[in-house]
Amino acid sequence: MGKKFEFRLEKILSLRTQKVTQEKLALGRIQSLRLNKEQEAQTQNDYQDELKKVKHNKGQVSMLQAHHQHRTFIQDEIKKLEEEIDQLKEIEELRRVRLTEAMKDEKVLEKLKEKRKYDHDEDSKHEEVLTLDEISQMRFTKKKITQ
Repeated sequence: MGKKFEFRLEKILSLRTQKVTQEKLALGRIQSLRLNKEQEAQTQNDYQDELKKVKHNKGQVSMLQAHHQHRTFIQDEIKKLEEEIDQLKEIEELRRVRLTEAMKDEKVLEKLKEKRKYDHDEDSKHEEVLTLDEISQMRFTKKKITQ
């Protein structure tokens, strides 16, 4: 039998696999953060809708002003959250691109490893056939000599 298959670039492949894992984790963290911000924005929107439903027919001017200022503050908070969500979406897209690139790099090495493994297996089969042919010839020659 031939020697065992050994891929020279195994350490590099391992590093690239590790990079893919890191990029997946980073993308997951950004997605989680974005989803949390979106939930927070939705909660603020719901709260703002509830504030809009409140009717103030008669009351003190200071209460009306406080209510209006509170609604304005909530609107500002919602705008701020939407800006943060947009920034997180941009970061998420960049992370997605980095993950895609890392996966491409890993796939290239995996394909190379598969090709080298296939070539190694073919060479081993060829060597085995040659060895068996040689053994067969030796037996045939030995048998012919003894007759």
